[in-house]
Amino acid sequence: MATSSLTKSCFVFKPKSGGSSSAALDSSQYFAGLSDDMGIQSAERRSQTFNSTWQTAEKLCTDFQEEMFNTVFHEMIEYLQGSVDIEEDAGIPTATLITGVNMPDHTGVFRSLAERLRAQVTAHVAVLEAASCTTVQATVRAMVRQLTAAGEPLSPDVPVVDEDDEDDCLLDVPDQTSRQRRAPATMPALVAHYEAAQETVASPKKRSPRKRARTAPQRRPLVVVWRDLEAFQPRVLQDLVLICSQYRSRLPISFVFGVSTCASAVHRLLPQHVSARLSLHKFHSQLATHCLAEMIDKVLLSPSMPFRLGGRALRLLLDIFLYHDFSVNNFISAYKFCMLSHFLWSPASALCCEPGQLEERVEELTGAQVAGLRALPSVRAYLDDLEQEERHTLQHDGVFKEWVLHMAPKLHSKHEELLVGLRCLFALTKRLPGALLGKQFREAYNLALLHALPERDEYKRTFQLLNMLSRQELTATLEHALEAVSGSGSALSTLLRTQLDRVRALDDRPTPVSAEESSQQRRLVADTLKQATSRQSLRESLQSMGAARNARLNPYETLRSALLAELDEHLRGLIVQPSKWPFNECVVFDDVSLVRRRLVGAPRSSVQTALADPAKYLQCTCCQLGDAASIRPTMPDLCIVYKLHLECGRLINLFDWMQAFRAVVGASDDDQTIQARFAHCVAELQFLGFIKSTQRKTDHVARLTWGSC
Repeated sequence: MATSSLTKSCFVFKPKSGGSSSAALDSSQYFAGLSDDMGIQSAERRSQTFNSTWQTAEKLCTDFQEEMFNTVFHEMIEYLQGSVDIEEDAGIPTATLITGVNMPDHTGVFRSLAERLRAQVTAHVAVLEAASCTTVQATVRAMVRQLTAAGEPLSPDVPVVDEDDEDDCLLDVPDQTSRQRRAPATMPALVAHYEAAQETVASPKKRSPRKRARTAPQRRPLVVVWRDLEAFQPRVLQDLVLICSQYRSRLPISFVFGVSTCASAVHRLLPQHVSARLSLHKFHSQLATHCLAEMIDKVLLSPSMPFRLGGRALRLLLDIFLYHDFSVNNFISAYKFCMLSHFLWSPASALCCEPGQLEERVEELTGAQVAGLRALPSVRAYLDDLEQEERHTLQHDGVFKEWVLHMAPKLHSKHEELLVGLRCLFALTKRLPGALLGKQFREAYNLALLHALPERDEYKRTFQLLNMLSRQELTATLEHALEAVSGSGSALSTLLRTQLDRVRALDDRPTPVSAEESSQQRRLVADTLKQATSRQSLRESLQSMGAARNARLNPYETLRSALLAELDEHLRGLIVQPSKWPFNECVVFDDVSLVRRRLVGAPRSSVQTALADPAKYLQCTCCQLGDAASIRPTMPDLCIVYKLHLECGRLINLFDWMQAFRAVVGASDDDQTIQARFAHCVAELQFLGFIKSTQRKTDHVARLTWGSC
């Protein structure tokens, strides 16, 4: 995916390396270039507002990432801590972490796992990469060097230097460093290093043998993490398992296999006599969709976040996540880009702050800034619905500021009400067939952002299905809805609890029919039998009588209709589309075109733009074009050849093409140089897919692209 330099420079999320200060430093560079007439507040105020908002989001992201894999990591750590007690005949203790092909952020997850293993299990941890472990010798060397470097930060991305290349690599290195790099990295050396470390810790000076034996610490395992097991060569994996099994009596080695597909991949890579030497234990990681759902719930929908994403922007970020990378870090980076764009370009971003800071922000507004707020689409639509006298009163800046102080805090409360109503509605539809609002809460939330949900067919169909539930099913549905909103403390939870009590207290025994009503029914049936002239007329009369009798609702059906009507009315008041809120532009970002242009790569259009107008990317005056179809000799050779080929038809004569190239660049070079430059450009165009060789004419090439293709 192609990203801009802006995205690459300041949107890399680093939760544990002081991300707040780096974000503040990077954002100030962009806010400093703004003029005061572009926004409500000065550049410094905008930068401070963005930094404080991002610090809140960053803390939420950090807490989320720490808890994302707590369950599976905790189970693996407990298993590896007890791996030293597993008998030697049972095989090498092996924790198989089944991540799945769509598990987010493989590298970050295994880096976090290695850090937790060093902190809670042992300092001897090695992380092996398939790219640097192509042979058994290189794999053993990488494993031993990392296991003997206990306590030092490990970097699995550093390439392993082969023994054959060490002499060449260490020609200019001092003698001490050379001796360190030439230290043997073999299994006997690992045994000696581990035994020496255990003896040093377990045998303090000036203690008797009995005390030393009594104070001997527990043996720590040696953990080897295979990050992507399927990427390793089977022969290398098999040989290393056999080698480690031979040293199992002297070294408490344990394995961690990172498997992307399924547990049977281990048996596909290892034959039976090798896999028999492993004691496999499976662990399943959290699905990417579950990680996304938790991240949205804990970060994007957090009450402490004043910034919100609009429906179109949120849908684009979800599409990028689900159809491109499955990376939570990339999703957070895109979210940060949307936040920075909101504070950078939206004039109404001054009011995107904590409720306690709102009064100070409103007092700082100037007359032009108040006019900008009054011109917001949501504010204009709200003012048009008011009476003329009240609308005229709000034209005064002082009265308008007081009105802003009254309306702006409602943005956060309205969002909380929207979430409460959506959670209740989603809990009601979750037990209904068809998944009317989607299988995930994010789908219902996105639908409510994009449309007026109470007017949608999905909403109406939901209450039609709810009106068909039995008493037991309605009771269970109301219980789930009450559980979904129980922690909100809203009036909806009180309403659901009252409705649930009314359903439980209902006596569903049929109402007895009185004697007078029974006699009337008998007389009606007798009159119908007398008036019937044929079998068909008798059938129709009896059917009409049965329909009339069934039309009378029993007490449960009457109560169910009343409860659902009351619940429908309450939900319609809560689930209001955010675009209808006054001042929603202050906290909601929905510029999907900007996000798509910056975050969604378009390689074809970018390449064509670079070839047709190189000054746009090179930022040089020598390549600037007065006319889009013109060609300048100072342009790169590839751009000249590309623009010349746009003037040709389906088949391009190479000699004529080269002569045109010579005429543009001039005859300062000799013929061989011109031919070499031209041939190089033709080869690059063929590599890019603009032309191809053809069998029709040997001295021609075929053109492959036309227009904007």
